[in-house]
Amino acid sequence: MQELLGKNSDWHVKIIGTDINREALQKARQGQYRSWSFRSIDRTYMNQYFSQDGSWSIDPSIREAVRFEYLNLVEDSYPDYAKGIYDIDLILCRNVFIYFQDEGIEKVLNKFFHTLSPQGYLLTGHAEILGVKTEHYFHMDSYREGRIWKRGKPSFVKEQKASFCAERILSVAFKDSSLVKSVLDQNRTLSHRQKQESLRQEKESMLSREHREVSTDEDQEKRSLLEIAREKADRKKYAEALQDCQRHLKSHPFDARAYYLISLIYVEQGLEEEAIATLRKVLYLAPHYISAHIELGHLYINQGNLQKGRKVWIKAKEIILQEPTDLYYEGDERLEELLRKMKCLLGEG
Repeated sequence: MQELLGKNSDWHVKIIGTDINREALQKARQGQYRSWSFRSIDRTYMNQYFSQDGSWSIDPSIREAVRFEYLNLVEDSYPDYAKGIYDIDLILCRNVFIYFQDEGIEKVLNKFFHTLSPQGYLLTGHAEILGVKTEHYFHMDSYREGRIWKRGKPSFVKEQKASFCAERILSVAFKDSSLVKSVLDQNRTLSHRQKQESLRQEKESMLSREHREVSTDEDQEKRSLLEIAREKADRKKYAEALQDCQRHLKSHPFDARAYYLISLIYVEQGLEEEAIATLRKVLYLAPHYISAHIELGHLYINQGNLQKGRKVWIKAKEIILQEPTDLYYEGDERLEELLRKMKCLLGEG
């Protein structure tokens, strides 16, 4: 948030973290992390916002800016005005719904709907609420790391106590903070809602500008082409995204990430058999690609093959326990959280 807004911002930002596990909440309040947590983070941010003494400790000023509260998403009542959980602009709920049955997911979605501000957003993992009726609550769009759901119209949803008008939190999580900051600088006098709309438009133009960036470094070129394919897939331009993936694979035929992206596109297109075959190729090239294990297990189970699905997930759990140096996972959980996720998928906890 400091990267996006700057230290002297006039935005009043509230960040609330919730969990059903009180031990996890206490751990979160400490703000200490293992190196695993930074596997996809630029070293610059680590040095700027963290200090290392065995584990990595976040800057106290940032730690104190986040408030943590106990919350049972299914059983507890919210909006909760006592805890300040109401009129929220952005709810991040990734890798949570995989633990719920459809009935529980729909119950939580209804609560999220009433907890969000009228222009609020919900971010989930890639395939967490597939098959669940969401049209009564949210309108969906895809992006690289998951799905973004925009709050629908109130008339669609069964009545529940509406939220008050609250101080707003920033509803944007774009990856190029310099571009976002330039928009903020240009819009200091706008209302918060106008700022949100301006940032949304800037994100769209930012993506197109990224396509024009040129680098002579082979690694950068490799990432750039794959990024373009991902962005096209996010915009549901699946045919173009597949073409870019194939172009990328001509010069990098053993890049498991490209095959993984192709498998996700096949899932979006309803081509489950093709997705399964491609995920198997991913795991042949990169046996410790945990994201591929999880996705493949889901596909097998969706087809009714519970035994195969469990076998894939058991293998993933064993890999996580070994902590190999080449373990690859595209989510943002800590290693312990990832292990807990696999155990829950397997019904072990």
